[in-house]
Amino acid sequence: MKKKILAASGILAVIMSALVMVIAAAPGADDDPVVSLSYVEQRITQVKAYVDGEVSKLTPGAEVTATSFRVIEVPNGKRLLCNEGTEMILRQGTAKIFATKKGGISNTTAGHDLADGVDAPPNALLIVPLDDGRGLVAQTDLLVMVKGSYAITD
Repeated sequence: MKKKILAASGILAVIMSALVMVIAAAPGADDDPVVSLSYVEQRITQVKAYVDGEVSKLTPGAEVTATSFRVIEVPNGKRLLCNEGTEMILRQGTAKIFATKKGGISNTTAGHDLADGVDAPPNALLIVPLDDGRGLVAQTDLLVMVKGSYAITD
């Protein structure tokens, strides 16, 4: 009987030491956790969006493309020039429509075209139909939600 107990104890000791070695060799620790590839890619996308936003503030005229609505600041007197298909919503401030001879900007909320020099309506979805230099001219500092390609110029 003693032999069986000693053999069982020996086997149990070998199994326990193997488990301790497996756990010790596992990747990650409290100060160095393991992360998934999708988490890393998500964080890279967030950092890229932040950097793009900051660069657009520092480089007037630099074109930025937002794949989802992004709130941007347009200083008083500056122009928000948008490319074809860009969507925007004026959230704060006053602005005038900057259009071309080919037409204005589509106000899809009210269902009509906004001509050059008209006041931009707040909280309305505006869509730029062509890539020919249409956009908004800030009369005060603006907050605008933008989705698509745009640049802030003088």
